[in-house]
Amino acid sequence: MKNILFLFLIIGLLIGCATKKKFTPQELQNFENLVNSKSFKIESNWAQPRATGALMRLQNTGLFPPGSNASMVDISGNANYFTIKNDTVSGYLPYFGERQMGGYPNSSKIGIEFKGVPKEYKVEKTDKGNFTINFSINDSNSRSENYRVTIRLFPNLTSSIYVISSHRTSIEYRGRAKKIDDDNED
Repeated sequence: MKNILFLFLIIGLLIGCATKKKFTPQELQNFENLVNSKSFKIESNWAQPRATGALMRLQNTGLFPPGSNASMVDISGNANYFTIKNDTVSGYLPYFGERQMGGYPNSSKIGIEFKGVPKEYKVEKTDKGNFTINFSINDSNSRSENYRVTIRLFPNLTSSIYVISSHRTSIEYRGRAKKIDDDNED
C-alpha cells in the first residue's frame, strides 16, 4: 500500500513540474517592459467576493450567472476594466458583496469605480519575476469611500486585483493584462 501511495506521489510531482511554463528571457523582458511602461489594461473574467452569509443566501435564489457561486462570479460578459496610463489609474469593476456603511445618492452606481492619480503608488518585483502594484484611491462617485488596491501581475499576463474598501467587504478579480493600443484607447 505504501509503494502505491509513493508511486502516486512521484507521478503527481512529475506532472506538476512538467506543466510549469518556462519563459524565455525575451518574454520576461517584454513583461517587465509592459509593467514599467505604465501603459496597460486588465480585463477581468472572474470576481471573487468574500462569501458572507448574505451572499450564500443569495446564491440559493439562483440569481448568479451560470457556473458562478457566492465566492466565484463569472464577469466575462460584463463591462469591466482596469487601466494604468502614465500616472493615472482608472477602473470600473462590478461589485458583489456587502456594503458595510452608507449608500450612494445614485443607486445605479454600485460598482467599484475610480479615476485619478493614486496615493502611495508602489511597484515591486518579486523573487519569482512577478510584479505587485499597491496604491490607494478614492471612489469616483463617493469621496468618502476609498480603496486600497493590490495588483499581482504574472509573466503569462494573468492578473489578480484585490480591493479593500472603506465601506464594503473586500473582493478580488482575476483576469489578463495587455498593452494599451494608443490608436484605439483613451
